[in-house]
Amino acid sequence: MLIAFRDKKKAERIMNLRYVRTFIEIVRQGSFYKAAQSLNYAQATVSQQIQQLERELAVTLFRRDGKRITVSAAGEALYAQAVELVERAHFVESNIRDFGAGEGGMLRIGANEPAASLRIAPLLKSFCASRPRLRIVFEVTGAQTQANLVAAGKIDVACAAQPHDMAGLAFEPLYREELRALLPIGHPAANQASISIDEICGCELLLTEPECCYRQLFETAARECGALPSPLMLVSSNAAAFAAVESGLGIAILPRSLAVNSSRVIVKRLTGMRLFLQMGIITRPNAMLAPCAQQFIELLRTHLRETPANAPQAVAV
Repeated sequence: MLIAFRDKKKAERIMNLRYVRTFIEIVRQGSFYKAAQSLNYAQATVSQQIQQLERELAVTLFRRDGKRITVSAAGEALYAQAVELVERAHFVESNIRDFGAGEGGMLRIGANEPAASLRIAPLLKSFCASRPRLRIVFEVTGAQTQANLVAAGKIDVACAAQPHDMAGLAFEPLYREELRALLPIGHPAANQASISIDEICGCELLLTEPECCYRQLFETAARECGALPSPLMLVSSNAAAFAAVESGLGIAILPRSLAVNSSRVIVKRLTGMRLFLQMGIITRPNAMLAPCAQQFIELLRTHLRETPANAPQAVAV
């Protein structure tokens, strides 16, 4: 590393940080010979570096009395600042190397639920295990907000449902999330094999906020069937919606990955149809991504992309 400075004549000069490291080692070892051994240099190389450093700084760093050397006043002044300078330079170099290898820097990602909790968080654990110096910004919001954050450059990549407004973004499909109906135990339709949209819309219904992509998918299907959902309760949290079903407040429409049978909840398919929401990677085309972001995108592709063998088929049931 080279450090620029100006002398009294305002002429630009360059101080070689490698020479400064050699100077520090001489001061610590007390001799040119021992410093050369410590640095694995020839003693002549050590002498040449110090001579060059003295010329660049226009000072004498060591007083020589035969074979004995002592640090000059200028040398003491340099040493007082040089140690911190070299340590800082080492820190910068290390960080840049980590950044280039994808092992450091800032990873800025986003996801909507339940992908954030059930899919992305477990991947982050393994991803960060081999990158202890990596820092994470993890935004968990709705799909359209995720797209807006990517478009604004506030996050590098999002794993979310495909938003209605892509705003020039790129969307790479990964997998599909199916919707299911969650019924409280004792509901009249609990013993049926499935439940129709008409039946659901005629019951006490628990829905997420209007901007939720899962709710929008269900309401679109309901309108196409001529039904009109009239929610009893708006719930902004998937976990709270599940708890509300457990408490017997009504039926909720949630992603299949959250639809778990319990002693108080019955999970049902929709009669005659299956509703899928496409999940994928949202990025800005031609964006300059940090190596860690590029590596994380590859991780998403490897672990979340459906193959033809395991992709669910959209057929009537």
